[in-house]
Amino acid sequence: MGLLGFLPIAVGLHKAWRRFGPGHAQRNDSESSDAHGHAHAPPLAARRVTRLAARGGSSSWTVASVAISNGSDNIALYVPLYASHTAAQNALISLVFIGMIGLWCAGAPWLVDHPLLGAPIRRYGSALLPLILLAIGVSVIVSNETLRLVFGM
Repeated sequence: MGLLGFLPIAVGLHKAWRRFGPGHAQRNDSESSDAHGHAHAPPLAARRVTRLAARGGSSSWTVASVAISNGSDNIALYVPLYASHTAAQNALISLVFIGMIGLWCAGAPWLVDHPLLGAPIRRYGSALLPLILLAIGVSVIVSNETLRLVFGM
């Protein structure tokens, strides 16, 4: 089960590469700007819908494709997380997850529109996601003693 920890690490590295790798400066040049002249990338789902719509895809196929592609990130994250815990721990994780979704949905508009907090969140939020995914992957690997089992470390 600990080997599944490499999935969120791979997704995190991929997202970090897209965010910080070569071509990042060119993507920033083509992004929209807010009222203060700060460039912001459209959400990943919006970019995928735009690319699919530009290819002439129907709206229902476009939405389905985006849902499936976004779901792969979730599968890569949640399978290792849930697989490495007991049923009781998974129930607690699920309750915390449901509660946090409610809090984030309620608080997100306020945070993003906040005069002091909004700009840094919009600017650096996508930079933190790869780090969070890497931390989850490492946590799964460490909690299952995967390195010791595989490499004798």
